[in-house]
Amino acid sequence: LAARAKASGAYLLERLRARIGTHPLVREVRGRGLLVGVELGTAATGLLQGIGARLASLSPAAGRLAPPPFVGQWISVRLLEAGYLCQPTAHEWDVLKIEPPLTITEPELDAFVEALGSILEDYRSAATILKDVGVRMAQRGAKGWAW
Repeated sequence: LAARAKASGAYLLERLRARIGTHPLVREVRGRGLLVGVELGTAATGLLQGIGARLASLSPAAGRLAPPPFVGQWISVRLLEAGYLCQPTAHEWDVLKIEPPLTITEPELDAFVEALGSILEDYRSAATILKDVGVRMAQRGAKGWAW
């Protein structure tokens, strides 16, 4: 299983870098074996983090007023809708943890990479994600918040 994880992980990294590596929301694709991280974000989310850090340096309570990074959260929601369980890391919400099973096949990895690539094609900036979040939340609100 360790050798398979190493080979499958190298394949996954190669496919992810080829498919999404130049996307404007992708900062880095990294990993070892089948533990892969895709760092997402824009200058806007970096600015929000900077504002939060500055506020926190002034007052810990004020630092909590800055919005957290949101790109990773929204992409993980979209992946869940596509049938893939993926979540942001605990301390870096704009880094997606990709942890497929050790027995995953190359066609299954290809399907995941294509799903992630298709989702990212919908978003070229943080503004497009904010718009989508707003529209979808308004639709849910109109339905009485039923999911």
